[in-house]
Amino acid sequence: MGYEYVCNARLSTGESRELATALERLGYIQLANMDPRRIRLRLGDAAPREGWDEDFEVIVEDAVTVVAHGGTGTDRARLLHAVASFLAGRGYDSEFAEE
Repeated sequence: MGYEYVCNARLSTGESRELATALERLGYIQLANMDPRRIRLRLGDAAPREGWDEDFEVIVEDAVTVVAHGGTGTDRARLLHAVASFLAGRGYDSEFAEE
């Protein structure tokens, strides 16, 4: 699976799309694929890995879960900070716990 981080926030479908757009605007992240509740992201400078379309996945259901399939500890920290900042900016709890 990968590293999993969970935050107790419930986003609407529209907010989920806004989050995907905000993450892509960071410049080092590319949107690999998205459906209303799953945002799949790739590191912009990383070579694709066989069998994995994404390096990170943000799952938006009863909570926001960030799953890291690739990247370094620094990459994970940057992404978590970006997601937490997005959530805090909209008044949500932005504390992530590692699962």
